[in-house]
Amino acid sequence: MYAARPGLHAAGETGVGLLVTEARGAINSEFFGKMIGPDTTIEPVAVSGGSGYWISGAPHAFVFVDTAGVVRYETLRLATNTLLINVGGTVVRIEGNISKAQALAIAAALA
Repeated sequence: MYAARPGLHAAGETGVGLLVTEARGAINSEFFGKMIGPDTTIEPVAVSGGSGYWISGAPHAFVFVDTAGVVRYETLRLATNTLLINVGGTVVRIEGNISKAQALAIAAALA
């Protein structure tokens, strides 16, 4: 978790500047229809040779499949702009009131 600061504004949903989370598992794009509403967009992206998704617009839920094959729903909060990437069996979620370019730069720095 990173505090808000100049150039990194607090997200209304979390109150923090940036939230980076990891979970063992994989992203399954079949769940996107269940978590994406009409005011949310999703776009496939490439990050350091890997794949991911940029989700922006209205707050949305988050679903992934853990290493045991169990579908996990993140219901504790709704997310703001989010970059989801698969990194060697780990789902990395970069969330904040940030642009796609900012999120991709952060993801590249993590790789």
